[in-house]
Amino acid sequence: MSAATASRVLTGAGPTSEATRTRVRQAADELGYRVNKEVARSLRTQRSDTIGPLIPDVRNPFFAELTYVIEQAAGEHGIAIITMSADEREDRQVQALRTLAKQQVDGLIVAHRASRRPGTPTSRWSMLTAELPATPCAPTTPTAPLR
Repeated sequence: MSAATASRVLTGAGPTSEATRTRVRQAADELGYRVNKEVARSLRTQRSDTIGPLIPDVRNPFFAELTYVIEQAAGEHGIAIITMSADEREDRQVQALRTLAKQQVDGLIVAHRASRRPGTPTSRWSMLTAELPATPCAPTTPTAPLR
């Protein structure tokens, strides 16, 4: 049996015989297969309805509150979030950006602070964020708690 036939049975799209439907459903039950309409929709629309906030350190009260506000606002619009914390390390930030890109988030909210170390390259960060829509976000006052 072809994958196309199994797909038609599982999605209910197109004609198939009762015997074929029974065989496909039995095989799907044995394998524990469940139709995932969200994944199918995202393949069709090329949108995941997911955003990826990337924060320097989730333990910092400022960034914890920022994450909470992002999650609340996103939820009001049916958007899920995958939050990544870089633990104030550039290598973790680059790794987190790659992970979010692999998860096919629709966009990034990056709470990025320039490194305190002179000469630290930021070109990798720029290169990775160029692949996805990204909105930078950072504390604007010198009194914000920055560990």
